[in-house]
Amino acid sequence: MVLGCSEVRELKDTQVKVNSVTPLINREEYPCGDALLLVVESKKKGGGKSFAGRMRFQGKQRTIWIESTKKWKLKSAREQFE
Repeated sequence: MVLGCSEVRELKDTQVKVNSVTPLINREEYPCGDALLLVVESKKKGGGKSFAGRMRFQGKQRTIWIESTKKWKLKSAREQFE
Protein backbone atom coordinates (compact mmCIF):
# COMPACT_ATOMS: atom_id res chain seq x y z
CA MET A 1 0.00 0.00 0.00
CA VAL A 2 1.55 3.28 -1.09
CA LEU A 3 0.42 6.13 1.11
CA GLY A 4 -0.14 9.72 0.01
CA CYS A 5 0.77 12.75 2.12
CA SER A 6 -2.65 13.00 3.77
CA GLU A 7 -2.67 9.29 4.62
CA VAL A 8 0.79 9.52 6.18
CA ARG A 9 -0.46 12.32 8.42
CA GLU A 10 -3.40 10.13 9.44
CA LEU A 11 -1.04 7.25 10.29
CA LYS A 12 -0.19 8.89 13.59
CA ASP A 13 -3.83 8.65 14.64
CA THR A 14 -4.76 5.03 14.05
CA GLN A 15 -3.53 1.49 14.56
CA VAL A 16 -5.61 0.33 11.58
CA LYS A 17 -3.40 2.31 9.20
CA VAL A 18 -0.29 0.72 10.74
CA ASN A 19 -1.70 -2.75 10.13
CA SER A 20 -2.70 -1.95 6.54
CA VAL A 21 0.76 -0.83 5.34
CA THR A 22 2.33 -3.48 3.12
CA PRO A 23 6.01 -3.93 2.21
CA LEU A 24 7.32 -2.55 -1.07
CA ILE A 25 10.54 -3.07 -3.00
CA ASN A 26 12.52 -0.69 -0.78
CA ARG A 27 12.53 -0.09 2.94
CA GLU A 28 10.03 2.63 3.86
CA GLU A 29 9.70 4.81 6.96
CA TYR A 30 6.39 6.43 7.87
CA PRO A 31 6.21 9.14 10.55
CA CYS A 32 3.80 8.44 13.40
CA GLY A 33 4.31 11.76 15.18
CA ASP A 34 6.78 13.01 17.80
CA ALA A 35 9.84 11.42 16.12
CA LEU A 36 8.26 7.94 16.18
CA LEU A 37 8.45 5.99 12.92
CA LEU A 38 6.86 2.90 11.46
CA VAL A 39 9.64 1.09 9.56
CA VAL A 40 8.55 -1.39 6.88
CA GLU A 41 11.34 -3.59 5.53
CA SER A 42 11.48 -4.53 1.86
CA LYS A 43 9.89 -7.69 0.52
CA LYS A 44 13.38 -9.16 0.04
CA LYS A 45 14.04 -8.86 3.78
CA GLY A 46 10.71 -10.37 4.75
CA GLY A 47 8.55 -7.26 4.88
CA GLY A 48 8.65 -6.95 8.67
CA LYS A 49 7.19 -3.91 10.39
CA SER A 50 8.65 -2.32 13.49
CA PHE A 51 8.63 0.91 15.43
CA ALA A 52 11.66 3.14 15.84
CA GLY A 53 12.25 6.51 17.42
CA ARG A 54 14.72 9.19 16.39
CA MET A 55 16.46 11.51 18.80
CA ARG A 56 19.65 13.54 19.14
CA PHE A 57 22.31 12.63 21.66
CA GLN A 58 25.56 14.56 21.92
CA GLY A 59 24.84 16.27 18.62
CA LYS A 60 24.29 13.08 16.62
CA GLN A 61 21.06 11.55 15.43
CA ARG A 62 20.31 8.19 17.03
CA THR A 63 17.68 5.62 16.12
CA ILE A 64 16.12 3.66 18.95
CA TRP A 65 14.43 0.43 17.86
CA ILE A 66 11.36 -0.28 19.95
CA GLU A 67 9.90 -3.58 18.73
CA SER A 68 7.97 -5.39 16.04
CA THR A 69 4.36 -4.41 15.33
CA LYS A 70 3.40 -7.99 16.16
CA LYS A 71 4.30 -7.39 19.81
CA TRP A 72 3.59 -3.65 20.14
CA LYS A 73 0.63 -1.51 19.23
CA LEU A 74 1.02 2.12 18.18
CA LYS A 75 -0.18 3.45 21.55
CA SER A 76 2.28 1.26 23.48
CA ALA A 77 5.16 2.25 21.20
CA ARG A 78 4.40 5.93 21.77
CA GLU A 79 4.37 5.44 25.54
CA GLN A 80 7.65 3.49 25.43
CA PHE A 81 9.39 6.12 23.31
CA GLU A 82 8.35 9.02 25.55
